[in-house]
Order: sequence, then structure tokens, then C-alpha cells
Amino acid sequence: MGTSQKSDSLATEIEKTKRAVALGAHAVTDHSFYGDIVEYHRGLIDNVDAYISTVANYELAARCRDDGTGFRGVNDHLPIDILREQVERGMDIITIHASFLQRHLASVSTSKRLIPTTSKGGWNHLKLDGLSR
Repeated sequence: MGTSQKSDSLATEIEKTKRAVALGAHAVTDHSFYGDIVEYHRGLIDNVDAYISTVANYELAARCRDDGTGFRGVNDHLPIDILREQVERGMDIITIHASFLQRHLASVSTSKRLIPTTSKGGWNHLKLDGLSR
């Protein structure tokens, strides 16, 4: 679940999540990249009877995009601050992608691969650093 475009509605995503739980889901993962992610997490926690998971890098990427700095604006504390906030927010599960290094960006930008990355998070990294094709 989650917002992938600016036009996505948090209320709609929460309703879809409730339907997934009604159909038997015991856990749901938020993949939001737009909108008020903090508000959406609170809405999930308050309104959905399931384990709520998130991907920390998506919120990090969204913040960097929204403040206009891209990943060049990430300092040593921001990723840890976001993790702390997500824990304090009440998230049950947090996925951490800790293997993507700054030096990897250059190799991705010159790669001849048809699909330079195979995940939404990887693609968001490339878009923020202006390396998407």
C-alpha cells in the first residue's frame, strides 16, 4: 500500500489497506513516496488491525526530494533520525536497505543494463540524483 504519486489519496490507501486485512492480511507494508507520510502512518496505526511495516529509505527519499536537496542533503544523522521517528510513531516492522553506497551511483549511470535498478527504492535514488534515464 502507499502513495506513489502526488495525486494519491491517503484516505483511499487506508481503505485499501483495511480491505486487505479483511481479506486475511496479517501485515501490510507502506511504500509511500508522496504526501504526508507521517499522517498516513498514524492513520494506518490508528485504523488498521494488522502489523504495519514501512521502508525507511522511502521516507528519507521523499524528504530529500521535498526539501530540494536530493541525497546530497543527507547528513550522518538524518537516516537514524527517520528510523527513530518511525519507531516512536509505532511502526511494527521497518525495512532497512543499507547496501546502496554513493560510489555505486556512477556505475549505475554508465551501465548498459536495460533496467538499471529492480526496486522502487533504487529507482527513487536514481531520480533524486538525476541519474535516471
